[in-house]
Amino acid sequence: MLVRLTPVCSASFRSTSLSPGLNTSLNNASRSVTTVCSRNVGESAIDQSVHSCIAASSPVVPSMTATRSTLSSQVADSNTVDHMPVCRYTKKSSSNEGPGMAPMRTKDDLIAYERSGKGHPLVLVHGVGANLQSWEDVSPQLEGSFDIIRSDLRGHGQSAHIDSEYSVEKFAADIVRVMDDAGVRKAHLVGFSLGGLIAQELACSYSDRFERVVLLSAVAGRTPAEREKVVARLQMIRDGGMDAVVGAAHDRWFTKEFAERHPDVIERRIAELKAVHVPSYLEAYRVFGLTELVDRLPEIRQPTLVMTGEFDQGSNVRMAETMHRLIPDSELRILAGLKHSVLVEASKLVSDHVREFLLRPR
Repeated sequence: MLVRLTPVCSASFRSTSLSPGLNTSLNNASRSVTTVCSRNVGESAIDQSVHSCIAASSPVVPSMTATRSTLSSQVADSNTVDHMPVCRYTKKSSSNEGPGMAPMRTKDDLIAYERSGKGHPLVLVHGVGANLQSWEDVSPQLEGSFDIIRSDLRGHGQSAHIDSEYSVEKFAADIVRVMDDAGVRKAHLVGFSLGGLIAQELACSYSDRFERVVLLSAVAGRTPAEREKVVARLQMIRDGGMDAVVGAAHDRWFTKEFAERHPDVIERRIAELKAVHVPSYLEAYRVFGLTELVDRLPEIRQPTLVMTGEFDQGSNVRMAETMHRLIPDSELRILAGLKHSVLVEASKLVSDHVREFLLRPR
């Protein structure tokens, strides 16, 4: 069922238990994605293609057969580090910093983060190829209610570029390291796009650290055809750089009406994409495109809000409905008329739904 939402009218579904026929409700294609491995897909032909894409742009060839224990032991990965980010940005001052000052950094100097606002801690996790400034239109609207912590993912923004294989486990451990550095034991959690995938991992593997979760424009249960598109984009970047994909990305992310009204926003986003550090971007996009956590979604026990744009192609309504079916205590809200870039096109709408969900008495 599709529920169209506006800023003044909110509807939701709630799931309290998993039905006996749940497994058969997922289409065969989606299930086939997860039979290999619940996290990173194994050594299939698709994975070999991804390896060749990244190897051509980076001295590190990822091994996708690493076990979870190996991945966990490699979280720090500080043996080869530089500070060349995926996406540079102009620093804007926040409440805990003076004008023009750099963000705070974790004690190991790997991850940059900012903190602002007052209230219950709220962790915001951005998407691939972006940075903590992705929340610049949303964060100010939430600072009156929450103590906001937003960081640059590894290889993004002003965080360090770590010259090794990335994984959703490592991204998640970085977020927890930021919380520890900030002295925050428990928080609410909002993840957008790749950040939504990381939020799934955090909710499962660090369940004692997060109280309520918002999965915004997230992914789960990709079909083989959808995964093939990811591999094709990776190959396009390898062959032609970011110039080869920015036009199509713009069309997927923004509605035609918004693009026509705000050409400056589109131009800025295109410039940001063209400026990324390609090896880091490929690593992050590989994680986003080929990591599958659909089998772990029933482990998420926190109250969870799932939201996506009605016309989002990559984080589509079918995926949102799958997340809603599998997460026991979840609500589903579809944002009418929107594509992927809901943080930009509908910051007030997103902020209103996040605030209402997180502050609602339970």
